[in-house]
Amino acid sequence: MVFLSAGATYQTVLPLTGLASPTGVAVDATGDVFVADYQNGRVAALRSGADTATVVPFTGLDRPIWVAVRATGDLFVTDGDRVLQLPHDS
Repeated sequence: MVFLSAGATYQTVLPLTGLASPTGVAVDATGDVFVADYQNGRVAALRSGADTATVVPFTGLDRPIWVAVRATGDLFVTDGDRVLQLPHDS
């Protein structure tokens, strides 16, 4: 996965390894990047300034497709026919 800043002439490779069919990406106000990792059944997070990604603690994900972040920091993910919410303080 790569990132291109506004006005930049080069791209930055983000350290999000092991993704299998990433389908949705969201970025929060602090620059944290969240990726719906469809084949692995998870949401990966790359926190602003971090060198490695972590797994967001959603339980029971099967095939996440979309991910979104509310201004409050709450994270939402679609998984099949449901939408799950993870409050910011979780």
